Amino acid sequence: MSLLVHQPWRDAARWHRSGLWRQVTLPGLLNGAARERPGGTAYIEGDAVTTWGNLRSAAASMAHDLLTAGCARSDVVVVVLPDGPELIAVMTAAQAIGAVAAPLPHSTGAAEIAAIAGRTSARVVVADRSLPLPIPILQPGPLRHWLGGDNLPLPPAGHVPDADAVADLMFTSGTTGRPKGVMNSANTKFTALRGFLSSYELTRHDVWGVIAPMCHNAGWLYTALPAIATGAALVRVGRGDPERMLDLLERHRVTITFLVPTHLSDLVLTYRRHPGRWKLSLRNVITGAAPNRAEVMRAAIEDWGITPISMYGMTECQGNLFTRSEDPTEVITSTVGRPCPGSEVALRDPETGEIIKQDGRTGELVTRGPTTFLGYYDDQAATTAAFTDDGWFLSGDLGQWTKGSMRIVGRVKEVILRGGHTLSPDAIELAFADCEGIGEVVALGLPDDRLGERVCLGVTGTVPDRVALRAHLARKGLGPHLLPDEVRPIPELPRTVLGKPKRAQVRSLFTQPRSSPPASLT
Repeated sequence: MSLLVHQPWRDAARWHRSGLWRQVTLPGLLNGAARERPGGTAYIEGDAVTTWGNLRSAAASMAHDLLTAGCARSDVVVVVLPDGPELIAVMTAAQAIGAVAAPLPHSTGAAEIAAIAGRTSARVVVADRSLPLPIPILQPGPLRHWLGGDNLPLPPAGHVPDADAVADLMFTSGTTGRPKGVMNSANTKFTALRGFLSSYELTRHDVWGVIAPMCHNAGWLYTALPAIATGAALVRVGRGDPERMLDLLERHRVTITFLVPTHLSDLVLTYRRHPGRWKLSLRNVITGAAPNRAEVMRAAIEDWGITPISMYGMTECQGNLFTRSEDPTEVITSTVGRPCPGSEVALRDPETGEIIKQDGRTGELVTRGPTTFLGYYDDQAATTAAFTDDGWFLSGDLGQWTKGSMRIVGRVKEVILRGGHTLSPDAIELAFADCEGIGEVVALGLPDDRLGERVCLGVTGTVPDRVALRAHLARKGLGPHLLPDEVRPIPELPRTVLGKPKRAQVRSLFTQPRSSPPASLT
């Protein structure tokens, strides 16, 4: 099966000659960490400690199991596991045999998993639960149950991972309908990772807090992979209760973590409500996926003594902009920094195609180079539409240059950024279109001081409560990530001549957003 789509502008040979692309793969990095520190701590979850030797052994065992299940080069392996060493081992094992790992959020419903597995012709699904699928389901159980690969080679004999081939496939926004599958190679990922690591002094003595889900680029490329690359420990912090999160950050002396703005705000506010309760070891906090409130960033700097790293990125281009430790506070709190080494970033006039270089002028953020993805899975049309003829990837975000750093000022694309998650209004509408009594539906994002945007569902029929909405999703086998934050009645649903909802017109009906005032930081 051919995964790659046609991208005539790519110049892999040039990137190899320049040293930006190398023959570095995830199995190689894990082998290196296990060889140098076999008994060193790789992952901590509760009282369970996984060493680098354990992790490498588990990856070798899983690679053997995938081969036994019939997996071969370029086959897709769908992975539905919670954050943990098991997820890292499976992702490594898939790449070790040349397969493509397709991680999905652990909350993904059975119908959504089936849709992705069917669309990708997945050879196997690795999950922690039974699923009604016509393909093999591997349920590995806790990592301690599948150690035993100490004497197994990684990669298995006869298998040589290709750093230029598709390594992982991550699906953006929704899951029903036609979500885009973003294909990346080891080289597109690791070029961005090397650029990031070269800009900050991160070593094996760091402790990485796992908060952002590892099925997304934030948790994978900017939490798990830098820890593996440097031989540093990972600690499962999780999400939810801010007090519990702060307890774990303190107990395990976490020095760096990725926090979406919602989590950063929650932790800063909770910290200030309990003065003196926690003594944190944080040195850096990477933050991105949505705009941050400057006052929250400043409070984190003041209270925790950290250097925040403001980052802009997408699964399609990794973290291609980020601030540096030497940047003044104003730059860190108001911009997303400068381009990642090796990545070319520009602003383009959406109407004329002109590249904008003047400070203060607004344009669409575009990028190209060795950190840019390989294309959308099985979708030549979407891939072609995402690029200009000369190879610029169109991000759909609007920005302005300010003294060499980028400020994000808006979006071209119609998506909802809720708490660091990118949600498709189409997917939400499709999920609830057949909900009993609800009538016609339209989904849109409304400003929210904590989440960035909250999901609002406008309905022409009966307004259901959250219990009914959650039950509806469960019956359809869909995950709770599609659950709206609020539902509002609308008299009718205005549509275009093509039948698409006029979301801007519906938004104007909501003249009084139901947003609570920002929580005080004083």
